[in-house]
Amino acid sequence: MSALSRYKNFLRIIESWPLDKSKTNRDLGELIRKKVSDGFKASGELKHANDSSNCDSQLDALERLVKDVHLKSYPRSKNTCATGLTLEECNILVSNEGAQVLSESDVTFMDKLKGAFKKK
Repeated sequence: MSALSRYKNFLRIIESWPLDKSKTNRDLGELIRKKVSDGFKASGELKHANDSSNCDSQLDALERLVKDVHLKSYPRSKNTCATGLTLEECNILVSNEGAQVLSESDVTFMDKLKGAFKKK
């Protein structure tokens, strides 16, 4: 596969990868866009010619993520995490506002998690 076709495939993946505006400077989609622009020259060629196999494996992994291959192969029975929080609660917690509230608190995040697991 040529470097230009790799670049076009990365651009296709980037277009379908959503950006989460609630996590500025901490969003995976934002990081992927930055890594792709750092890895290719303006002409679409790889900056490091020996990175073609690594580039192909990263491209395959991102395609599997975008197409939800593993989510479809191994569907989840519950939409909660180990802490018992729902997806919506986790999204609020990792948003910029949630991170700010946690950082302003005297109790550390790990202490809060430990408190959630204590027996009542």
